[in-house]
Amino acid sequence: MTENTIQQKILKALAPKLQELSVKQEEVNLEESLLSQGVMDSISFLEFLVELEDVFSIEFDFSELDPTEFTSVKGLIGLIQQETLNRSDE
Repeated sequence: MTENTIQQKILKALAPKLQELSVKQEEVNLEESLLSQGVMDSISFLEFLVELEDVFSIEFDFSELDPTEFTSVKGLIGLIQQETLNRSDE
């Protein structure tokens, strides 16, 4: 799965929350934390991660993750690429 495909799927999953906040997709800084941008709080972010697990048919191992590395769209792309590769190696 390409980086662009993953990004589009993340943004599609994020769309309802952005609409709720009257934020356009192009206004989201892909490299900045969604939490610090005010797009989500910690609870809604965890719910979003569960939704992404369903979208990408993966399961995150939160015990091994550094939260600062995956709270941005770019960070999520990297995490999903890694999890997808891990799944295909099994």
